[in-house]
Amino acid sequence: MSLREEQCKKVCRILDNALANRPTERDSLIVAVRKAFAEPKRGKWIHHPEIGWGETWLCDQCGEKTTSTVMGKPRANFCPNCGADMRGVTT
Repeated sequence: MSLREEQCKKVCRILDNALANRPTERDSLIVAVRKAFAEPKRGKWIHHPEIGWGETWLCDQCGEKTTSTVMGKPRANFCPNCGADMRGVTT
């Protein structure tokens, strides 16, 4: 188990104990904590010149399209739709 997972479990345990008599708030906070501790998604832009005009790139995680490029490569380091980290990876 990674340090990140251990920390998430500790925070969830604290919330579970502190909010035992308020299950609705407890459950929504635990979901938010798990989401905050989740590993960030990694993705890559995939080149699709046949879609639309000019240089078109699609996110391999969600299919979001971008045509915003610099010297033929995608400008965005993160997918604006799903938030996947795209830094340094294109195909």
